[in-house]
Amino acid sequence: METEKSVVEMSREAVKKLVASGCGDAALLYLARRIDPDVCAQTAGLQGLGFTQERAAGALAALRKMGLDEVGGIAETPESEAPEMDKESISVSDIAQEIESNGDFAHLVAETERRLGSKLSTAALVILMNIYSNLGLPTEVLYLLLTYCVEDAQRYYGTGRKPTIRQLEKEAYHWARLELDTPEKAAKYIQYRKDALSKAGSAAEVLGIGARRLSRSEENYITRWIEWGFGPDEIEAAYDKTVLKTGELSWKYLNTILQNWHEKNLHTLEEIRLGDRRPVQGRSEVDRYELEAIEWAKKYNRRKASGEEVQG
Repeated sequence: METEKSVVEMSREAVKKLVASGCGDAALLYLARRIDPDVCAQTAGLQGLGFTQERAAGALAALRKMGLDEVGGIAETPESEAPEMDKESISVSDIAQEIESNGDFAHLVAETERRLGSKLSTAALVILMNIYSNLGLPTEVLYLLLTYCVEDAQRYYGTGRKPTIRQLEKEAYHWARLELDTPEKAAKYIQYRKDALSKAGSAAEVLGIGARRLSRSEENYITRWIEWGFGPDEIEAAYDKTVLKTGELSWKYLNTILQNWHEKNLHTLEEIRLGDRRPVQGRSEVDRYELEAIEWAKKYNRRKASGEEVQG
């Protein structure tokens, strides 16, 4: 299934969960979805896994129980789910009539096929027509959406890779929820995402991930933190706190810390130091020791990274 990459990237947390579960079907489905994001319970039997629908559904249920059911879709965030929206029933004749009578839709179909590198199946045409007819996004915005999805797939999966029609659909619903209903709004959002992704590299370095590319879920976490208003220094402080509490990089724990700060409107180190307090007797003294431990951990990690011999 994969030609561009010789290595499938998995987080340490995911590996631990899969091994602990003892569910081989779940592990196989997870690996398949890391290679091809369009693999799902309904189509797993068609992707070379040899699963029946029942077996695939059981594997997906196991992944969901472990919190590993994300597939790396373009619009996914750590807590988000695929949009649940009613779709009108569209027949093949409806599609044919729309293509024949509506020049804008016909051009959109042709451009989508050109950019995805293949003819759209009937099912894919139904999805595209739903996007065109039901989301209220102008044709100009849909062209920007198509370009964004193609560039994102190539950035993440490598040159020559194309997004699936399902990824295009998911991002379209995401844009509709954000009300990106003009070319100006869409262009501003695209630039905003590019800026966030460019900053993600600096944040990844403070998390010790500078030597490899971020996974989709990791990238979504970091860009979310950046969108909340945190910089590398604040993310590093939350990371140090996470390691002190858990002994390792726990993405969910780290996200909880930053979300808590965000909800308290604490976005700089100074705000965090002054505002991250619990109204409990003796808490300020505990915070002082905790902050001292965090500062010590920062200095220790910097000295260790520089090659200087350090003692625990």
